[in-house]
Amino acid sequence: MAVSQSDITLRIRVLNPQRQPLGGTVDIEFKPEVSGPPVTIKAADASKDIDVTGLQRSPAGVYQMIVTAGDTAKPASQFVTIPATGFNTVEVVFDKPAAARADTAPAATTTAAGTGTVTSAAVVITNNKYTIQGTLTFDNGLPATGITTRLSSVVYGGNDVKLQETKSDAQGKYSLSYVYRKGASPSIQIRVVDSTNKEVTISTAKFNAQTSETLNLVVPSSVQPLQPEYQRLASDMQKSIGGIANLAQAQETSTQQDLTLLNQSTNWDARLIALASKAAQQSKNSGLGQDVLYALYRTGLPTDPSQLAMVPVSAVKTALSRATQAGIVSLNDQQMTAATSAFQTFSTNTLLALKTLGASYSFKDLLNTTLANSPQQGAFASLYFSNPNASDFWTQAANLKIDSHTLDNLKLQGKFLYLTFNNAPLAQELQRVAGSPANISRLAEKDFDTIATWKNTLNTLAGTGGDQTLQTLIPAIYTGNTTADRLAAYSGDLSRKVRMGFPTQVTARMIERKDIKLSDKTAANVTQFLRAAAPLGYDLGRTPLNAFINASGKSLPALDADSTQSLKTIHRLYQVTPSSESLQAAVKAGFTSARDIASYKEEEFMAKFGTAFPPGEAHSSCLAAANLRRLRNRRRSSAGEELHRAAIPKHGQPFRQHGLLPVRRLPLSVKSRRLLRRCHGVSQQFSGESIRLHSARHSARQRPNGHRPPSRSRRSAPHLREHQHRDAVYRPRQ
Repeated sequence: MAVSQSDITLRIRVLNPQRQPLGGTVDIEFKPEVSGPPVTIKAADASKDIDVTGLQRSPAGVYQMIVTAGDTAKPASQFVTIPATGFNTVEVVFDKPAAARADTAPAATTTAAGTGTVTSAAVVITNNKYTIQGTLTFDNGLPATGITTRLSSVVYGGNDVKLQETKSDAQGKYSLSYVYRKGASPSIQIRVVDSTNKEVTISTAKFNAQTSETLNLVVPSSVQPLQPEYQRLASDMQKSIGGIANLAQAQETSTQQDLTLLNQSTNWDARLIALASKAAQQSKNSGLGQDVLYALYRTGLPTDPSQLAMVPVSAVKTALSRATQAGIVSLNDQQMTAATSAFQTFSTNTLLALKTLGASYSFKDLLNTTLANSPQQGAFASLYFSNPNASDFWTQAANLKIDSHTLDNLKLQGKFLYLTFNNAPLAQELQRVAGSPANISRLAEKDFDTIATWKNTLNTLAGTGGDQTLQTLIPAIYTGNTTADRLAAYSGDLSRKVRMGFPTQVTARMIERKDIKLSDKTAANVTQFLRAAAPLGYDLGRTPLNAFINASGKSLPALDADSTQSLKTIHRLYQVTPSSESLQAAVKAGFTSARDIASYKEEEFMAKFGTAFPPGEAHSSCLAAANLRRLRNRRRSSAGEELHRAAIPKHGQPFRQHGLLPVRRLPLSVKSRRLLRRCHGVSQQFSGESIRLHSARHSARQRPNGHRPPSRSRRSAPHLREHQHRDAVYRPRQ
């Protein structure tokens, strides 16, 4: 059925670049700008004019026309105006010809043939060309790269029409061009498409837009979630150096500045590139992925492998979780579990291979002699390095299913390793000598307080290996020009540690060896006493002797008067001599106490006894004795002054007419009362009801009864007996 020309509202000519009919079929869609239903024409014949009817006429007749050819890359779109009478003719030119869909195209539903009457505005509709451009930036400050950006025309009733669409470039820049009917100003709005293909409006409506607009807009980072930092760094390193693994060869020296070059070429922070380089270098040896190591380093864990191995596994798991949350790496639960398991293996192997600085044997070497089970080795190493000073350390060790016998051996081994500076063979030999932790003091009985015993033991362990094996047995911290020098230094230090650790047992053994010469009768008694007293807590020179005997006398062997005097002599001289050799010299010289040594002037003592003591120790012994005696005298004087101060009335206290203080008891300490009992002429007054003393104001005046308060010199210490309880001043022994 023919269509009347009066019904035609728009005529469309679809042309190729030569301005010939395109041919084939096209789909045409009309979207009203204001209101009304859209109109769609399917498979219209593009080999001739396409007449469209049924569109609204002006003033409401403004449509966005979208023409889609069969094989074109994208449709053609523009706004058209339907005249109040007649029709307009619009030409649409496609750069690529459309393939015919059929020899004879079916007629479009809303089209009809006819030439119609072309009005004055009907050749090619004239529209204004508009341009809008700008820069898109994410709210985290990074350029919004590759964001789908849409320009929409804001229409009444929410029926907005998409005008154009583009993608932002690598710098976040975008540019959109569109046409709009002449004589009208468009209202536009910019929107972006997120990862779920949902539009997100990023600008307010721009009413009455100019032909050229610049809008720099902020895009929410949720529109395009940022790739993890490590992935972005890896991508840029792939472009720059062929892969992030190649950072393992990076150097930063005066002649080769790889990190600086990458910083300048990629704009990545040089510190992050350095961390990635460190991760690449250590990934192979550690068995951990580069991304895992990078995440650990970025969260602040140490980059040194030995220090990293000491980090608890729980802390590593927390660090990886936080790195994932912060967008540094992307690890799911399964990957995180695998990473922590790999770290546990790395940590165990690294800790077992550690050596104390200056030592010769690794932690694995130390444990092999006592704990050969590999899984238990690793678990014990992790426990030890995570918290070696825990109060319940051995309880936690027992929870690792290590039997009690092995735990006892580990405890004993630990003591000997501390003594020998982590010398595994020597510690094993000492374990054989001691037998159990309770018998560790047996070292003193076996003469390990002497240098010769240590030298013989080390030479025996070296066997036929000679100097080379002996060099290995001696820790590197002990230096010397020859092996003999190193052996002497090591043996001397070990013997000194034994003397310091077991002073009572060592002195007993010295008396027994006659290094300290006592009479045969007293030597046996003193030796027996010292060995019995040591397990009870007596420490020679440190524990107050008289107090200890009074408290533990029933558990100790009885001593006669000569043996008691010899014991006290050893105790007193031990306090003021810096070494066992000096103690021997003091006993040999006939000294019995610090008082005897301090009775000499320093010059006189050095002239007479300087050569009898080891070099430099005579002067130390003299000073120690003088200081000890001076301290004891000061304590006695302080006690006497306390008594004197207690007798002086407070300022402003009223006196009786006869000038004496009211009768009262003085608040004296126990020590002052003891001293007071020993003062001449005071004990009877103190045991009576009260003590009458003169005031400070009348102390110099002669009283009628002839009494004058005792002078300060009479109240001082020379009239008192020496304290039985001695608080000694100790010098470090060597």
